[in-house]
Amino acid sequence: MRALAVAFEFSGQGAERLGAAAVILAEGDVHEFRSAVRLANLDWRDLLVAGGLAHENWPDVLDEVLGPR
Repeated sequence: MRALAVAFEFSGQGAERLGAAAVILAEGDVHEFRSAVRLANLDWRDLLVAGGLAHENWPDVLDEVLGPR
């Protein structure tokens, strides 16, 4: 998680958005989650694209995938 926290710090994006993108990509697989963290550290924007949360409608997408808040 420290690596993901570093990506959060440099992205300027909210932790919810980047964390959710990593969780979505992982689909319950810890190895995939670690891959998502590595991706975030390479380029957090790629993580958002891969997780489907790159656009302005990301809160709506998040609600659709994980359920409403």
